[in-house]
Amino acid sequence: MPSVEELLEKAKDFYPKHPDLMKHLEIGALWEYHVRPFTLDSNDKLVFHLTKLSEKEIRFEQGPAPEKPDLILYFTENAMVKLVDESKDADTYYENYREILKNPDVGVELDYKINKPRLKLFRMGYKEWADAYKFQAWT
Repeated sequence: MPSVEELLEKAKDFYPKHPDLMKHLEIGALWEYHVRPFTLDSNDKLVFHLTKLSEKEIRFEQGPAPEKPDLILYFTENAMVKLVDESKDADTYYENYREILKNPDVGVELDYKINKPRLKLFRMGYKEWADAYKFQAWT
C-alpha cells in the first residue's frame, strides 16, 4: 500500500497538470477528494481539494475544501493510483473513472457525492462537463 506521502506526491504531480479535468466549469469550481485504504472501518488517509483558477490552471491543496465543495469524491488508494498512473489526459481519466465506477474491483473502488443542487451546478457548467465526459447520469 502506498504511504500518505506517496499518494500526496502522485496527486500533486497529476491533478494540477490536467486543467481539462474541469473543462467547461466556471472559475471557482471546487472538488474535495477523500482517499482511504480499502477496509470498511478505515478513515480517510488523504484529503485534498482542487479549485479551478482559470481555463489553464487548477490549484491543488491538501486538506478539506475551505467552503462547501461542488462534488465530494471518494477513492480507495488503489483507485486513485490506477487513475493517475493509467491516464494521460482528461478523456482517458474519465474513461477509466467510469470503468471503475461501473466495475469496481477488490480494493479499486470510487464514489462521488453531488454536494450542491443540480440546477446550481448546471449554471456553473456541469451539464456541459457531463456531456463532454459522458456522465449521462448527470444530464
